[in-house]
Amino acid sequence: MKYFKKQSMFVLMILALIMTSCDSDDDNNFVAGEQPLQGYEDTRAAVDGVADFIDGPIGNLTEDLGELTMAESGFTRVTVDTQARVAATNAVAAYEMNPTDANAVEAANAIEALVVANRVAIIEDFQQILGEDFPTDSDLGALIASVEERLDKPENLMGTQSEAFDVILAVQINGTAVEALLNIANTRFDLGLDVPAYAAPSLPASLNTQNLLETALNSVTAVGNLAVPSVEAIQAIVDEQLNREALGGYEDFRVAVDGVADFIDGPIGKLIEDLGMLTDNDFARVIVDVQVRADAMSAVEAYQADPSSENAITAANEIENLVVANRVAIIEDFQQILGDDFPSDEDLAALIASVEDGFERPSDLSGQESAIFDAIVAVQINGTAVEALLNIANTRYELELDIPMYMAPGLPEMFNEMNLLTTASESVAAVGELAVPSVEAIQAIVDDQLGN
Repeated sequence: MKYFKKQSMFVLMILALIMTSCDSDDDNNFVAGEQPLQGYEDTRAAVDGVADFIDGPIGNLTEDLGELTMAESGFTRVTVDTQARVAATNAVAAYEMNPTDANAVEAANAIEALVVANRVAIIEDFQQILGEDFPTDSDLGALIASVEERLDKPENLMGTQSEAFDVILAVQINGTAVEALLNIANTRFDLGLDVPAYAAPSLPASLNTQNLLETALNSVTAVGNLAVPSVEAIQAIVDEQLNREALGGYEDFRVAVDGVADFIDGPIGKLIEDLGMLTDNDFARVIVDVQVRADAMSAVEAYQADPSSENAITAANEIENLVVANRVAIIEDFQQILGDDFPSDEDLAALIASVEDGFERPSDLSGQESAIFDAIVAVQINGTAVEALLNIANTRYELELDIPMYMAPGLPEMFNEMNLLTTASESVAAVGELAVPSVEAIQAIVDDQLGN
């Protein structure tokens, strides 16, 4: 009985030691069967959500600002390193399968690496957006140092505590950087926004791993509270500006094409009639289809009243129809004055094919971008045809004029609605630069002949 009591006391002492070990304040000396801390997955998921936001809304904003500022090659969205995202997921999964200190350290390191990958993507986005206003390396170094000094990492942290602390530090550097970059963008683009401060949470009173992970998660949440409403507000301003420019872009394009119709109805029509008089032929000026002109105007007005994608596509299609109506009138005019020298259907088809072959349509165009692209092709077919017809007339009537080439603009490097609308209007302007002086020169010769 005495032996039994001694043995019982010994067992109780061993049990007490085990219980004390399992309940120690720093919860990182795991034993077999201990449950993993949920904070690693929660923090990873939050940081990965930031990566989604960078790849999505921030990327959209970057591209749209490139469009709005008419950057030569546009701005390109920067996506977060996919491998860093996968590595963080795998490291946390490995920790949850086997929650040892070593795996906890690996999980924290991988999450920190993903935080840094987020920072790299954000910096590369804002380097495009801010241009010369982007902070210098010295400024960024000072920003990082200010966060490090504020947090003042203790020297006596254990492995898992130390790595969790480093995650907090990395996240709060990101938050502070995002606040600074948003404020610079606010000033650069005169946005007039009230950019909120990064409300970084303080360090916990007890620096154990669980508390530190909670602070890391709260630090990520604070980044979202700063970035999401700010980016959404900037995007709303950019969208409004782009819509306003697009409204003007469709109308500018329509007005240019309608101006060509005026030129066909007027100076070209008069030239046709005078050539008929000069050659004793009954040539009649051909008028551009009035209904098509009215339809183009109505479609653009409908788009301006309701700038939806559907109305944008309709506007572009109706302008293209007007371009084709111009072509029909020009062809009917020149069929009269060129007679047998007018190109055959096969020659016209070959001319159209040569222009179409010179365009490589991207596969990822939006509906309105695709419709504008078609209109550009139609305009440049017209320009190429006018050049050819004027050269034939020059030869037929022995005018000895130096007919200029149709200087069709190239497609923009960045395919977006505004850039394509600009190219469309420039394509129309190039037709005018070819046709107006040539028709005026021919008219002067005809007038001189008629005067004699």
